[in-house]
Amino acid sequence: MLYNIDCYKYVHMKTLCNSTNLGIPVKYRLLLILILCIGIVSHIYGQDSGSMKEAWKLITEEKLFSVYGRKLHDSKFKEIKITGRIESTISAIVRALEDIAYQKEWVLRTKDAYEIEQLGIGKYYYYLSTDMPFPVQDRDLIVYYERIQDPISKTVTTHAIAAPDRLAEEKGIIRIPSFESHYILVPKERGWLEMEYFLKIDPGGSLPAWVVNLAASAGPKSTMRSLYKIIESGKYDDVVVEGVVEP
Repeated sequence: MLYNIDCYKYVHMKTLCNSTNLGIPVKYRLLLILILCIGIVSHIYGQDSGSMKEAWKLITEEKLFSVYGRKLHDSKFKEIKITGRIESTISAIVRALEDIAYQKEWVLRTKDAYEIEQLGIGKYYYYLSTDMPFPVQDRDLIVYYERIQDPISKTVTTHAIAAPDRLAEEKGIIRIPSFESHYILVPKERGWLEMEYFLKIDPGGSLPAWVVNLAASAGPKSTMRSLYKIIESGKYDDVVVEGVVEP
């Protein structure tokens, strides 16, 4: 529809440019039409560029959460999204996510994890390394993490991105160059939360894209199961997290 409208504008402008009533010299009419065409093409491609991002496709569905994936037109790696519901306080989930050292116990294939520098409430750098199966080389990741909470809805959003230059690289370990993730925790009735997790990663090295995409689907699913188990165990039931207000 947009394309048809713009074509109509083009024909209409061409007619106007050819009209002697406009007083436009002949030598400038072609230039005006050319400029208009460039604008139309830019508009069309600007509208279509968003459609190059695939719609989310369901990968697997479990009792309390679902895993989705999609590919971008300019990337060979999938983005992953997990949506679900969990019976928990916001503080318990946040504490689980921010208990960095304990991530070795539940985040899939995490070999080491520790905080590098605290920058403020819910804002810091941390390090983690992964123990990959042979013959894949181990990876490590430097993360900048921050947390915010909406004062009205009490929704908590965490955002994590790679900061690969924050520490010197270690010999024999490939530094993950690109990583982005977030959690969104939305309070609902009767002690439930709606939870969304998003992951986008380029693990570096020479791994085939299909291997990375397979792991990107399986890894977060396993980790999410572990997160549910930790919350159900009551490990963080009584925690108070600075900067988090319960609804």
